[in-house]
Amino acid sequence: MRIKAENMRLIVILLSPFGLAGCSPHFDYIYYFSELEGEVLIDNVPQENVMVTRKYQLGNYKDAVIEKTLTNKEGRFTFEHGREYRYIKTLGEALIKQEIQFTHHKKNYIGWQYNNRSLDKFAETGEKIRFKCDLKQPEIKRKLSGSKLRKKFYTGLCTINNIEASQP
Repeated sequence: MRIKAENMRLIVILLSPFGLAGCSPHFDYIYYFSELEGEVLIDNVPQENVMVTRKYQLGNYKDAVIEKTLTNKEGRFTFEHGREYRYIKTLGEALIKQEIQFTHHKKNYIGWQYNNRSLDKFAETGEKIRFKCDLKQPEIKRKLSGSKLRKKFYTGLCTINNIEASQP
């Protein structure tokens, strides 16, 4: 029995969503920046009305997204997931440039600069990000420790998820 080329293409198209589910184009959420919360302090004293700016950009392909909020009386702030529901058609490594910046008394501080290489939910730390940011801490390159966070580095003054970060 011979199958014509036109029929073969139809069979491949019909079977591809089932046989190659992980590689098939589909709609899903892609995550540019995980949900986060944090507190801004100076010498362990909460700071109210600090401007918190979250910025992220997917490589050079998408305009940067800039979101802002103010800390409350307890020095706390939150951001929801930076995500988008879209048609996913390729596999490969992403590069999302992420930044958290604080503005306090007209001075800017870098809390977090990170190059994330995944579009997965909670890709940065494996869970919701919880920042503790003392504006008197140095803005240095830090290495995260822990089994999920091995070999991950970021720059900034914040500590993350109650894990003490150390200089590499």
